[in-house]
Amino acid sequence: MLFRLLTANSDLINNYKGDNMKISNYILCLFTIVISSCSNNNNDSDQDTTQPASFEFRINGTAVDRTFTKAQKKAHTIHLGTDKNDTSFLISFDENGHFGKIVCTYTEPVGGQIKKFTSSTNASSNYFNFQLLSFDQENKRVKASFNGNVYRDPQNLNSETKFIDGSFDLPYEDYVPPVANIINEATINGSYWRATNQYQTRDVNGDFHNIVLHSLSDDSFKIMIYFYDQLANTTPPGTYSFSNSDLIKKVRIAKYNVSTATYTFYNCTGTLTITNAWDSCIQGTYSFTGVNPNDSSDIVTVENGYFKLGYDPYN
Repeated sequence: MLFRLLTANSDLINNYKGDNMKISNYILCLFTIVISSCSNNNNDSDQDTTQPASFEFRINGTAVDRTFTKAQKKAHTIHLGTDKNDTSFLISFDENGHFGKIVCTYTEPVGGQIKKFTSSTNASSNYFNFQLLSFDQENKRVKASFNGNVYRDPQNLNSETKFIDGSFDLPYEDYVPPVANIINEATINGSYWRATNQYQTRDVNGDFHNIVLHSLSDDSFKIMIYFYDQLANTTPPGTYSFSNSDLIKKVRIAKYNVSTATYTFYNCTGTLTITNAWDSCIQGTYSFTGVNPNDSSDIVTVENGYFKLGYDPYN
């Protein structure tokens, strides 16, 4: 009897151990699956955050061998590349997708001459198609495509032309230049406006030291700021009331006509305040009204103008 009881208890213990072994194996298997799943999810996440950089670019349908791994963002402007050398490529735009400019070089297959081509300076969106497909501030990534004509002389649509196209998907980094927060912004007829491109000229018909800074977006408007600079002796800070007849210390607006490829320069009266002026940089505010000299009913009101712009005092 005792032998049978011990035998029965032994069987129960063995069955209990067997069942426990099965349960333990099941739990171990389930734990392995969960860990593996988490590991796979982590790998997927890592792949998302390490998406490779891509850039492609063609001139007249022929691929150009250039590689970029990142773009740079300065204040509101994003740019890729540089136009400081003979193998340059530069494209600039703002965070809202307003096009700035594109500059590229082309090497002639015969003779090897290097030529620089630039998108139209004036009303650029009419001649060049730039599409900001994605601007991810959280992950610092930008994606865009572009195509259109570039010109040997960006002020002359009849100059030698190339057709370019391309796209990019790149990370970007914030960059603070020596002179930070360069901008020219205003409200034009009630709508916000901000420049995405700039160039400077001098008043060769008057005084060579009279500088004009031309600020443009990709639309039809251009705002010009006139001031004096001679060997760092710049128009001093102050508030200046101006009329159209003034040569300096004034602001003016012009509107580009795509049909005629010419500007209408408005007769402007208003106020310019220069708050800071130092070597190669000028800062201030403005407000004024412009009247079309050919149509007095065409009036442009510019308000809340603010600028901080660099310039070349030796050019």
